[in-house]
Amino acid sequence: MEAALSIGMTVNSGDAAGIIGSSGSGKSTLLRRLNLLEIPDAGRFSFGNLAFDMTKVKKHEIMKVRRSTAMVFQQFDLFKYKTALENVMECPLAAQKKPKAEVKEMAEHRLVKVGLSGRMNHYPSQLSGGQQQRPLSAPCR
Repeated sequence: MEAALSIGMTVNSGDAAGIIGSSGSGKSTLLRRLNLLEIPDAGRFSFGNLAFDMTKVKKHEIMKVRRSTAMVFQQFDLFKYKTALENVMECPLAAQKKPKAEVKEMAEHRLVKVGLSGRMNHYPSQLSGGQQQRPLSAPCR
């Protein structure tokens, strides 16, 4: 018999939530599953008003979930061949299909907010480790 896991939580719009625990306790696995970066073999998934059977989940349903969530990875792997600005623009352009001009304005504003106004057009190899983390603190929304 397989173990069932049910997790329930409410995060209001504009709030941030954190998951804490010891090393190896499953925090990253939980986040990857919540963002559907790892698809469970079975079970039901519900997120907001979305609910579906994981054995029958469709690509468009996965994209709906990803458009409603954000995740900052422990490894700050920016796309090497994209500038800081292009890295911040990637998610809203690809996942949310927002207009490029609107996304560029939002990305520029966020990079200014995290202190990268003078480094927007620099590639990851031209940024320090700390500077490479900052584009990722400008979430995909």
